[in-house]
Amino acid sequence: MRILQVKHRRKETVEIMGQHGSSGKVLTLSSMHVLDTLFKERPKARLQQHQAYNEWTKAPVHQSTVLTLNGQRIIRQSKQIFAAII
Repeated sequence: MRILQVKHRRKETVEIMGQHGSSGKVLTLSSMHVLDTLFKERPKARLQQHQAYNEWTKAPVHQSTVLTLNGQRIIRQSKQIFAAII
């Protein structure tokens, strides 16, 4: 499992975690770049370039997804709902 960490100029952290079934593996993408990407045009095209995102999308739909900004939880929804956002 690959973990991406991209430093943003303001050094804020965004974590997107997808739980992979019963294995307990958690995939984390950390950076403001990820958060910025979520709300821009064609975000999926950019996120799909990352191996970590591709692995995360293979997680079961019923698994929860958590989006945090500086440790504060912003979104906690099912992966299906989260996928609709991006």
